[in-house]
Amino acid sequence: MIRENRKNCIEKIGKDSYAFDKKRELYIYKCLCGIKLNRREWKRYKQDKKVPHNYHEWQKMIRDKYEVYTIEQLEEFIKYLEVRKRDKSRYAEVSNIISTALASSIISTAITFCYNQNLRIDKNENFVAFFASLMLFILVFSTLSVWSTHCLISSGKLEKEMYKDYQDIVKQILEEKGK
Repeated sequence: MIRENRKNCIEKIGKDSYAFDKKRELYIYKCLCGIKLNRREWKRYKQDKKVPHNYHEWQKMIRDKYEVYTIEQLEEFIKYLEVRKRDKSRYAEVSNIISTALASSIISTAITFCYNQNLRIDKNENFVAFFASLMLFILVFSTLSVWSTHCLISSGKLEKEMYKDYQDIVKQILEEKGK
């Protein structure tokens, strides 16, 4: 038997063992938080009539779904959600390190280029053109860096918050069953 990659393997465990479809749950959570959906998500779930309209309905939907589970199953589900949350944290940390290294290498290359001894600027017009193009490069690069970092962090953070909220609801069910 050939093992699937980690992401697919964990998603399959969630669907098979806990009826947890990450993509659908994230779609519902985005709707609750007022996050703009991409076209693919919207097309996939626009016919879904079971989407709750507020946090209380969402919590009730989760409670109804998982109240039938045993204490052991709920404990395992909480651990499953923790694994998913940790995976998102690792991804954010690695992407942060890579983007920082990439940004510093590009900036150091630009600075090295500016101080290159072979670069001769004889006329003021050339200097102004060079300075303007350098400022444009820095502006475009910094805008793209901020935008890409924001996209990486915000989507990962939203997913982590969803797992945390899910864990809190399942822990409430577990506490009620423990009594």
